[in-house]
Amino acid sequence: MCLCACSVLISAAEMLLPEGAVKKSVYVVLSLIAASCLLQPLESIRDFSAERSVQDDEAIPNTDWFNRAAEPQYEQTIEALVREELKSHGAEAKNISVDMSILEDGSVNINKVRIVVGEQYSQKLDELEAAIMQDLGLDADIAVR
Repeated sequence: MCLCACSVLISAAEMLLPEGAVKKSVYVVLSLIAASCLLQPLESIRDFSAERSVQDDEAIPNTDWFNRAAEPQYEQTIEALVREELKSHGAEAKNISVDMSILEDGSVNINKVRIVVGEQYSQKLDELEAAIMQDLGLDADIAVR
């Protein structure tokens, strides 16, 4: 709608202007106005994507889990959670290591949890990995030794 109205006004202004240097100068200004009318839909797309990213950020809950990232016992806490989860599924870990990284904003990213279990649990590896992913939300690799 804006583009059509702008086109009509620019055409009328071009017809009313006298020939010469003034017409050329005004034509440049009118062309810039027409270009801004063409780019206006892009601005609404940019506003929508900025609004959506704000909504996405608000959707992430600020839980105690992430606030505790600065504690030195954070890795031990995750290990204890994993041990409890394994125990609830009838398994016991020989060794648990947590691969973490701290992001620029100070939050902690848990990259991978590596678990070593005994040979008696070799039939339950897929079940244990799925349980850790579903219940704790952690990506785990379980090896038998």
